[in-house]
Amino acid sequence: MNEIVRDREADLPRMSPVDLRSYCDHNSKMRESTDISKIAPALVRAQAMMENPARNRSVQVRTQAGSYQFRYATLDKITDLVRRALAENGLCVLQPIISTERGAALVTRLLHESGQWMECEILLPPLGSNPQAFGSAVTYMRRYSISAMLNISADEDDDANRAAGNHYQDLPARKERNPRQPREEATDLGEVVGDAVARTLVNRARLAEGVEEGHALLEAWLQRATVLEKLRGTKAWDSLERELGAGLKRSLGVEPAAAFITALRASEPQHIAALQQHWEGKWAGTLSAMQQEAPATYAMLRRHVAAQIARVRAMTAEEPAPAPAAPAFRAQLKDAAGEVVSNPITDAVAFAEAYAEAWRGVEPDMRAKLARNNVRALGQAAKDAAARAVLDRLSAAEAAEPQPAG
Repeated sequence: MNEIVRDREADLPRMSPVDLRSYCDHNSKMRESTDISKIAPALVRAQAMMENPARNRSVQVRTQAGSYQFRYATLDKITDLVRRALAENGLCVLQPIISTERGAALVTRLLHESGQWMECEILLPPLGSNPQAFGSAVTYMRRYSISAMLNISADEDDDANRAAGNHYQDLPARKERNPRQPREEATDLGEVVGDAVARTLVNRARLAEGVEEGHALLEAWLQRATVLEKLRGTKAWDSLERELGAGLKRSLGVEPAAAFITALRASEPQHIAALQQHWEGKWAGTLSAMQQEAPATYAMLRRHVAAQIARVRAMTAEEPAPAPAAPAFRAQLKDAAGEVVSNPITDAVAFAEAYAEAWRGVEPDMRAKLARNNVRALGQAAKDAAARAVLDRLSAAEAAEPQPAG
Protein backbone atom coordinates (compact mmCIF):
# COMPACT_ATOMS: atom_id res chain seq x y z
CA MET A 1 0.00 0.00 0.00
CA ASN A 2 1.26 3.50 -0.76
CA GLU A 3 2.20 5.73 2.14
CA ILE A 4 -0.18 8.57 2.98
CA VAL A 5 0.86 11.86 1.43
CA ARG A 6 -0.46 14.96 3.17
CA ASP A 7 -2.14 17.83 1.40
CA ARG A 8 0.14 20.78 2.07
CA GLU A 9 -2.67 23.31 1.59
CA ALA A 10 -5.31 21.72 3.78
CA ASP A 11 -2.99 19.66 6.00
CA LEU A 12 -5.43 16.76 5.69
CA PRO A 13 -4.36 13.19 4.83
CA ARG A 14 -5.20 11.95 1.36
CA MET A 15 -6.46 8.39 0.94
CA SER A 16 -4.83 5.62 -1.06
CA PRO A 17 -7.04 3.80 -3.62
CA VAL A 18 -7.40 0.87 -1.24
CA ASP A 19 -8.27 3.18 1.66
CA LEU A 20 -10.78 5.09 -0.46
CA ARG A 21 -12.53 1.88 -1.43
CA SER A 22 -12.55 0.81 2.21
CA TYR A 23 -13.99 4.20 3.15
CA CYS A 24 -16.79 3.69 0.62
CA ASP A 25 -17.54 0.21 1.95
CA HIS A 26 -17.84 1.43 5.55
CA ASN A 27 -19.65 4.73 4.89
CA SER A 28 -22.37 3.57 2.55
CA LYS A 29 -25.87 2.24 2.93
CA MET A 30 -28.36 0.79 0.48
CA ARG A 31 -32.11 1.23 0.38
CA GLU A 32 -34.94 0.07 -1.85
CA SER A 33 -38.62 0.74 -2.42
CA THR A 34 -41.09 -1.42 -0.49
CA ASP A 35 -41.95 -3.34 -3.65
CA ILE A 36 -39.16 -4.43 -6.03
CA SER A 37 -41.16 -6.97 -8.04
CA LYS A 38 -40.74 -4.96 -11.27
CA ILE A 39 -37.32 -3.39 -10.89
CA ALA A 40 -35.63 -6.69 -9.92
CA PRO A 41 -36.42 -8.60 -13.16
CA ALA A 42 -35.70 -5.45 -15.18
CA LEU A 43 -32.27 -5.23 -13.56
CA VAL A 44 -31.64 -8.91 -14.31
CA ARG A 45 -32.37 -8.35 -18.00
CA ALA A 46 -30.28 -5.18 -18.11
CA GLN A 47 -27.26 -6.82 -16.50
CA ALA A 48 -27.48 -9.70 -18.96
CA MET A 49 -26.94 -7.14 -21.76
CA MET A 50 -23.90 -5.48 -20.15
CA GLU A 51 -20.20 -6.18 -20.50
CA ASN A 52 -17.33 -4.90 -18.43
CA PRO A 53 -16.20 -1.57 -19.94
CA ALA A 54 -13.02 -1.46 -21.99
CA ARG A 55 -10.16 0.17 -20.04
CA ASN A 56 -9.73 3.07 -22.44
CA ARG A 57 -7.04 5.06 -20.62
CA SER A 58 -3.61 4.30 -19.18
CA VAL A 59 -1.89 6.18 -16.39
CA GLN A 60 1.68 6.25 -15.11
CA VAL A 61 1.63 6.71 -11.32
CA ARG A 62 4.67 7.85 -9.33
CA THR A 63 4.48 6.91 -5.66
CA GLN A 64 6.87 7.33 -2.76
CA ALA A 65 8.07 3.75 -3.34
CA GLY A 66 8.51 3.97 -7.12
CA SER A 67 6.02 3.94 -9.98
CA TYR A 68 3.58 1.71 -11.82
CA GLN A 69 1.19 1.83 -14.78
CA PHE A 70 -2.42 0.71 -14.99
CA ARG A 71 -5.44 0.96 -17.27
CA TYR A 72 -8.98 1.95 -16.32
CA ALA A 73 -12.37 2.85 -17.78
CA THR A 74 -13.42 6.48 -17.50
CA LEU A 75 -16.81 7.53 -16.15
CA ASP A 76 -18.09 8.53 -19.60
CA LYS A 77 -17.11 5.09 -20.92
CA ILE A 78 -19.10 3.41 -18.17
CA THR A 79 -22.21 5.54 -18.68
CA ASP A 80 -22.09 5.01 -22.45
CA LEU A 81 -21.88 1.28 -21.81
CA VAL A 82 -24.83 0.97 -19.42
CA ARG A 83 -27.23 3.66 -20.67
CA ARG A 84 -28.78 1.67 -23.52
CA ALA A 85 -29.18 -1.57 -21.53
CA LEU A 86 -30.87 0.34 -18.72
CA ALA A 87 -33.15 2.34 -21.01
CA GLU A 88 -34.32 -0.72 -22.94
CA ASN A 89 -35.48 -2.21 -19.65
CA GLY A 90 -37.19 0.89 -18.30
CA LEU A 91 -34.33 1.90 -16.01
CA CYS A 92 -32.20 4.99 -15.51
CA VAL A 93 -29.48 6.17 -13.10
CA LEU A 94 -29.53 9.37 -11.04
CA GLN A 95 -26.50 10.54 -9.02
CA PRO A 96 -27.27 13.71 -7.02
CA ILE A 97 -25.16 15.03 -4.14
CA ILE A 98 -27.26 15.58 -1.02
CA SER A 99 -26.72 17.08 2.42
CA THR A 100 -26.99 14.77 5.45
CA GLU A 101 -26.40 15.13 9.18
CA ARG A 102 -22.90 13.70 8.67
CA GLY A 103 -22.05 15.87 5.68
CA ALA A 104 -22.32 15.74 1.89
CA ALA A 105 -23.20 12.37 0.37
CA LEU A 106 -23.49 10.94 -3.12
CA VAL A 107 -26.70 9.06 -3.91
CA THR A 108 -26.78 6.61 -6.82
CA ARG A 109 -30.39 5.67 -7.55
CA LEU A 110 -31.59 3.05 -10.03
CA LEU A 111 -35.09 4.19 -11.00
CA HIS A 112 -37.63 2.01 -12.83
CA GLU A 113 -40.45 3.34 -14.97
CA SER A 114 -42.92 1.81 -12.48
CA GLY A 115 -41.58 4.14 -9.78
CA GLN A 116 -39.76 1.36 -7.92
CA TRP A 117 -36.14 2.08 -7.04
CA MET A 118 -32.90 0.92 -5.42
CA GLU A 119 -30.24 3.32 -4.22
CA CYS A 120 -26.85 3.48 -2.55
CA GLU A 121 -25.74 6.46 -0.45
CA ILE A 122 -22.03 7.09 0.22
CA LEU A 123 -20.79 9.78 2.57
CA LEU A 124 -18.16 11.94 0.84
CA PRO A 125 -14.80 11.98 2.65
CA PRO A 126 -13.47 15.24 4.14
CA LEU A 127 -10.95 16.68 1.66
CA GLY A 128 -10.52 20.20 2.96
CA SER A 129 -11.02 23.20 0.69
CA ASN A 130 -9.24 21.79 -2.34
CA PRO A 131 -11.90 21.78 -5.12
CA GLN A 132 -9.83 19.55 -7.40
CA ALA A 133 -9.51 16.91 -4.69
CA PHE A 134 -13.26 17.11 -3.99
CA GLY A 135 -14.10 16.78 -7.69
CA SER A 136 -11.76 13.81 -8.06
CA ALA A 137 -13.33 12.07 -5.06
CA VAL A 138 -16.86 12.66 -6.42
CA THR A 139 -15.89 11.31 -9.85
CA TYR A 140 -14.27 8.27 -8.30
CA MET A 141 -17.30 7.57 -6.11
CA ARG A 142 -19.69 7.98 -9.04
CA ARG A 143 -17.70 5.34 -10.87
CA TYR A 144 -17.42 3.17 -7.76
CA SER A 145 -21.17 3.35 -7.00
CA ILE A 146 -22.51 2.72 -10.48
CA SER A 147 -20.04 -0.11 -11.07
CA ALA A 148 -20.92 -1.76 -7.76
CA MET A 149 -24.69 -1.45 -8.22
CA LEU A 150 -24.56 -2.89 -11.74
CA ASN A 151 -21.84 -5.47 -10.92
CA ILE A 152 -19.39 -4.34 -13.61
CA SER A 153 -15.62 -3.93 -13.24
CA ALA A 154 -13.83 -0.75 -14.29
CA ASP A 155 -10.49 -1.39 -12.49
CA GLU A 156 -8.53 1.45 -10.85
CA ASP A 157 -8.70 5.08 -11.95
CA ASP A 158 -6.89 8.41 -11.89
CA ASP A 159 -9.36 9.94 -9.43
CA ALA A 160 -8.45 7.38 -6.76
CA ASN A 161 -4.79 8.22 -7.28
CA ARG A 162 -5.42 11.96 -7.06
CA ALA A 163 -7.17 11.29 -3.76
CA ALA A 164 -4.08 9.30 -2.71
CA GLY A 165 -1.80 12.28 -3.37
CA ASN A 166 0.13 10.35 -6.04
CA HIS A 167 1.67 12.12 -9.03
CA TYR A 168 0.42 10.80 -12.34
CA GLN A 169 0.88 11.34 -16.05
CA ASP A 170 -1.74 10.40 -18.64
CA LEU A 171 -0.47 8.17 -21.45
CA PRO A 172 -1.92 8.07 -24.98
CA ALA A 173 -5.32 6.40 -25.08
CA ARG A 174 -5.07 2.75 -26.02
CA LYS A 175 -6.93 1.84 -29.17
CA GLU A 176 -9.60 -0.77 -28.55
CA ARG A 177 -9.26 -4.08 -30.32
CA ASN A 178 -12.32 -6.09 -31.34
CA PRO A 179 -14.70 -3.93 -29.29
CA ARG A 180 -17.68 -6.08 -30.24
CA GLN A 181 -16.07 -9.38 -29.31
CA PRO A 182 -18.39 -10.98 -26.74
CA ARG A 183 -16.90 -11.38 -23.31
CA GLU A 184 -16.35 -14.76 -21.75
CA GLU A 185 -19.09 -15.52 -19.28
CA ALA A 186 -17.26 -15.80 -15.97
CA THR A 187 -20.24 -15.80 -13.65
CA ASP A 188 -23.61 -17.51 -13.60
CA LEU A 189 -26.43 -14.98 -14.06
CA GLY A 190 -28.12 -16.28 -10.93
CA GLU A 191 -24.99 -15.49 -8.91
CA VAL A 192 -24.87 -11.97 -10.36
CA VAL A 193 -28.47 -11.33 -9.35
CA GLY A 194 -27.97 -13.01 -5.98
CA ASP A 195 -25.03 -10.75 -5.18
CA ALA A 196 -27.13 -7.63 -5.85
CA VAL A 197 -30.04 -8.98 -3.77
CA ALA A 198 -27.64 -9.95 -0.97
CA ARG A 199 -26.32 -6.40 -0.68
CA THR A 200 -29.88 -5.14 -0.24
CA LEU A 201 -30.63 -7.73 2.44
CA VAL A 202 -27.36 -7.02 4.26
CA ASN A 203 -28.29 -3.35 4.55
CA ARG A 204 -31.74 -4.27 5.85
CA ALA A 205 -30.16 -6.59 8.43
CA ARG A 206 -27.87 -3.82 9.66
CA LEU A 207 -30.92 -1.65 10.43
CA ALA A 208 -32.99 -4.35 12.18
CA GLU A 209 -33.62 -3.44 15.83
CA GLY A 210 -37.14 -4.42 16.99
CA VAL A 211 -39.45 -7.41 16.55
CA GLU A 212 -41.26 -5.85 13.59
CA GLU A 213 -37.98 -5.31 11.75
CA GLY A 214 -36.87 -8.84 12.63
CA HIS A 215 -40.15 -10.14 11.20
CA ALA A 216 -39.59 -8.11 8.02
CA LEU A 217 -36.02 -9.41 7.75
CA LEU A 218 -37.17 -13.03 8.01
CA GLU A 219 -39.87 -12.38 5.43
CA ALA A 220 -37.38 -10.76 3.04
CA TRP A 221 -35.02 -13.72 3.44
CA LEU A 222 -37.75 -16.29 2.72
CA GLN A 223 -38.86 -14.38 -0.38
CA ARG A 224 -35.32 -14.28 -1.77
CA ALA A 225 -33.82 -17.51 -0.41
CA THR A 226 -33.94 -19.38 -3.72
CA VAL A 227 -31.84 -16.70 -5.41
CA LEU A 228 -29.50 -16.18 -2.47
CA GLU A 229 -28.73 -19.89 -2.05
CA LYS A 230 -26.69 -19.63 -5.28
CA LEU A 231 -24.12 -17.60 -3.33
CA ARG A 232 -23.14 -20.39 -0.90
CA GLY A 233 -19.38 -20.65 -0.64
CA THR A 234 -18.71 -17.06 -1.75
CA LYS A 235 -17.58 -14.00 0.21
CA ALA A 236 -20.99 -12.45 -0.41
CA TRP A 237 -22.61 -15.43 1.34
CA ASP A 238 -20.27 -15.14 4.33
CA SER A 239 -21.14 -11.46 4.72
CA LEU A 240 -24.86 -12.16 4.31
CA GLU A 241 -24.80 -14.95 6.90
CA ARG A 242 -22.91 -12.78 9.40
CA GLU A 243 -25.20 -9.74 9.02
CA LEU A 244 -28.42 -11.79 9.09
CA GLY A 245 -27.33 -13.43 12.32
CA ALA A 246 -26.43 -10.10 13.92
CA GLY A 247 -29.66 -8.44 12.74
CA LEU A 248 -31.88 -11.24 14.03
CA LYS A 249 -30.02 -11.34 17.34
CA ARG A 250 -30.70 -7.62 17.88
CA SER A 251 -34.32 -7.78 16.77
CA LEU A 252 -35.61 -11.20 17.89
CA GLY A 253 -33.11 -12.39 20.48
CA VAL A 254 -30.25 -14.85 20.89
CA GLU A 255 -32.15 -18.16 20.57
CA PRO A 256 -34.18 -17.34 17.41
CA ALA A 257 -31.02 -16.00 15.76
CA ALA A 258 -29.09 -19.11 16.79
CA ALA A 259 -31.83 -21.34 15.37
CA PHE A 260 -31.78 -19.42 12.08
CA ILE A 261 -27.99 -19.55 11.66
CA THR A 262 -27.64 -23.16 12.84
CA ALA A 263 -30.16 -24.23 10.21
CA LEU A 264 -28.47 -22.08 7.57
CA ARG A 265 -25.05 -23.63 8.24
CA ALA A 266 -26.26 -27.23 8.46
CA SER A 267 -24.74 -29.52 5.84
CA GLU A 268 -24.84 -33.01 7.36
CA PRO A 269 -27.46 -35.16 9.13
CA GLN A 270 -25.71 -34.74 12.49
CA HIS A 271 -26.15 -30.97 12.17
CA ILE A 272 -29.88 -31.51 11.78
CA ALA A 273 -29.94 -33.77 14.82
CA ALA A 274 -28.14 -31.11 16.88
CA LEU A 275 -30.55 -28.45 15.62
CA GLN A 276 -33.57 -30.52 16.64
CA GLN A 277 -32.00 -31.26 20.03
CA HIS A 278 -31.45 -27.56 20.74
CA TRP A 279 -34.93 -26.67 19.47
CA GLU A 280 -36.51 -29.11 21.91
CA GLY A 281 -34.02 -28.40 24.71
CA LYS A 282 -32.19 -25.18 25.53
CA TRP A 283 -34.13 -23.04 23.03
CA ALA A 284 -37.54 -24.54 23.86
CA GLY A 285 -38.72 -22.00 26.43
CA THR A 286 -37.86 -18.95 24.34
CA LEU A 287 -39.26 -20.42 21.14
CA SER A 288 -42.47 -21.44 22.90
CA ALA A 289 -42.92 -17.90 24.18
CA MET A 290 -42.16 -16.58 20.70
CA GLN A 291 -44.82 -18.89 19.26
CA GLN A 292 -47.41 -17.39 21.60
CA GLU A 293 -46.36 -13.75 21.47
CA ALA A 294 -45.34 -13.49 17.80
CA PRO A 295 -46.92 -16.49 16.06
CA ALA A 296 -46.46 -15.20 12.51
CA THR A 297 -42.75 -14.56 13.09
CA TYR A 298 -42.38 -17.97 14.73
CA ALA A 299 -44.10 -19.60 11.75
CA MET A 300 -41.61 -17.96 9.38
CA LEU A 301 -38.67 -19.14 11.47
CA ARG A 302 -40.06 -22.68 11.33
CA ARG A 303 -40.48 -22.39 7.56
CA HIS A 304 -36.83 -21.41 7.27
CA VAL A 305 -35.68 -24.27 9.48
CA ALA A 306 -37.85 -26.77 7.59
CA ALA A 307 -36.47 -25.55 4.25
CA GLN A 308 -32.88 -25.89 5.45
CA ILE A 309 -33.54 -29.38 6.80
CA ALA A 310 -35.02 -30.32 3.42
CA ARG A 311 -31.93 -28.90 1.71
CA VAL A 312 -29.58 -31.02 3.82
CA ARG A 313 -31.68 -34.15 3.34
CA ALA A 314 -31.70 -33.61 -0.41
CA MET A 315 -27.90 -33.22 -0.37
CA THR A 316 -27.43 -36.51 1.46
CA ALA A 317 -30.23 -38.48 -0.24
CA GLU A 318 -27.92 -40.09 -2.80
CA GLU A 319 -25.74 -41.69 -0.11
CA PRO A 320 -28.05 -42.28 2.85
CA ALA A 321 -26.30 -43.28 6.03
CA PRO A 322 -27.97 -45.86 8.24
CA ALA A 323 -29.82 -43.99 10.94
CA PRO A 324 -30.30 -45.32 14.46
CA ALA A 325 -33.79 -46.51 15.21
CA ALA A 326 -35.91 -43.74 16.62
CA PRO A 327 -37.09 -44.35 20.18
CA ALA A 328 -40.73 -45.38 20.49
CA PHE A 329 -43.04 -42.43 21.07
CA ARG A 330 -44.79 -42.32 24.42
CA ALA A 331 -46.33 -39.28 26.08
CA GLN A 332 -49.33 -38.09 28.05
CA LEU A 333 -51.17 -34.89 27.25
CA LYS A 334 -51.25 -32.22 29.95
CA ASP A 335 -53.72 -29.36 30.20
CA ALA A 336 -52.91 -25.68 30.80
CA ALA A 337 -52.82 -26.30 34.55
CA GLY A 338 -50.24 -29.06 34.17
CA GLU A 339 -52.64 -31.92 34.94
CA VAL A 340 -52.36 -35.15 32.93
CA VAL A 341 -55.56 -35.52 30.90
CA SER A 342 -54.86 -38.61 28.78
CA ASN A 343 -53.66 -42.14 29.00
CA PRO A 344 -50.17 -42.80 27.59
CA ILE A 345 -50.22 -42.14 23.85
CA THR A 346 -47.79 -44.19 21.77
CA ASP A 347 -48.52 -42.67 18.36
CA ALA A 348 -47.00 -39.27 17.50
CA VAL A 349 -49.82 -38.35 15.11
CA ALA A 350 -52.47 -39.22 17.69
CA PHE A 351 -50.70 -37.05 20.26
CA ALA A 352 -50.44 -34.13 17.80
CA GLU A 353 -54.17 -34.40 17.04
CA ALA A 354 -55.03 -34.59 20.74
CA TYR A 355 -52.90 -31.52 21.43
CA ALA A 356 -54.55 -29.65 18.54
CA GLU A 357 -58.00 -30.47 19.93
CA ALA A 358 -56.95 -29.28 23.40
CA TRP A 359 -55.45 -26.10 21.92
CA ARG A 360 -58.70 -25.27 20.12
CA GLY A 361 -60.70 -25.84 23.30
CA VAL A 362 -58.65 -23.65 25.64
CA GLU A 363 -58.91 -19.90 26.11
CA PRO A 364 -56.37 -17.97 23.96
CA ASP A 365 -54.60 -16.53 26.99
CA MET A 366 -54.00 -20.05 28.35
CA ARG A 367 -52.43 -21.47 25.19
CA ALA A 368 -48.91 -20.45 26.18
CA LYS A 369 -49.18 -22.53 29.36
CA LEU A 370 -50.61 -25.44 27.40
CA ALA A 371 -47.64 -25.31 25.01
CA ARG A 372 -45.06 -25.06 27.82
CA ASN A 373 -46.57 -28.01 29.69
CA ASN A 374 -46.31 -30.19 26.58
CA VAL A 375 -43.15 -28.77 25.00
CA ARG A 376 -41.00 -31.90 25.24
CA ALA A 377 -43.73 -34.21 24.00
CA LEU A 378 -44.41 -31.83 21.11
CA GLY A 379 -40.72 -31.86 20.24
CA GLN A 380 -40.74 -35.67 20.14
CA ALA A 381 -43.93 -35.75 18.08
CA ALA A 382 -42.51 -33.25 15.58
CA LYS A 383 -39.88 -35.82 14.57
CA ASP A 384 -42.66 -37.70 12.79
CA ALA A 385 -43.48 -36.10 9.42
CA ALA A 386 -47.24 -36.68 9.67
CA ALA A 387 -47.39 -35.36 13.23
CA ARG A 388 -45.27 -32.38 12.24
CA ALA A 389 -47.76 -31.62 9.47
CA VAL A 390 -50.58 -31.53 12.05
CA LEU A 391 -48.60 -29.13 14.24
CA ASP A 392 -47.64 -26.97 11.26
CA ARG A 393 -51.31 -26.58 10.32
CA LEU A 394 -52.02 -25.57 13.89
CA SER A 395 -49.25 -22.94 13.78
CA ALA A 396 -50.62 -21.60 10.50
CA ALA A 397 -54.13 -21.37 11.94
CA GLU A 398 -52.76 -19.57 14.99
CA ALA A 399 -50.86 -17.10 12.82
CA ALA A 400 -54.01 -16.37 10.81
CA GLU A 401 -56.07 -15.51 13.89
CA PRO A 402 -56.66 -11.76 14.45
CA GLN A 403 -54.36 -10.42 17.14
CA PRO A 404 -55.88 -8.51 20.09
CA ALA A 405 -55.41 -4.77 19.90
CA GLY A 406 -52.46 -3.45 21.90
